[in-house]
Amino acid sequence: MQTQTMIPHRDVVLKIIRSSKKIIGDFNSENLPGCRAIPVFPLWSFAESFPEDAFEVKVENPKLDGTTFYFPLVFCTEGKPDVRTEFRIVFARISGDPHGIAPYTPPTETAVDFPLNVSCYRTGTAVIEDNSWKLFDEKWHKIPGN
Repeated sequence: MQTQTMIPHRDVVLKIIRSSKKIIGDFNSENLPGCRAIPVFPLWSFAESFPEDAFEVKVENPKLDGTTFYFPLVFCTEGKPDVRTEFRIVFARISGDPHGIAPYTPPTETAVDFPLNVSCYRTGTAVIEDNSWKLFDEKWHKIPGN
């Protein structure tokens, strides 16, 4: 499979990792033994395309959608401050019987203060095969003013 990807700067990725570890640990301690949150890598966002003219990029509070934990990745486009384009950085999936899941809301208090401002990131074409991925056509982006 070939797709476009966005990779936040490593400083942001390290904060995402710290937060996701806490959430996965909390979820696994509160739920049935047969139902576990399993980490997902890489911590990239995948889409058909990403806005080229973003003046602000943020990683927001983690969310749970069905059996997928993710961080919303929000792009605000220059000249359209009210237009928000949202993508996902998936960091865990729930394995086991989803009907055995106790009601769970990711904690708002983690080791990281959200939203995270992304001042620098890469985009590129990712090729995903089996359990490996490769990145081609990398391009660095710097948000003006950050």
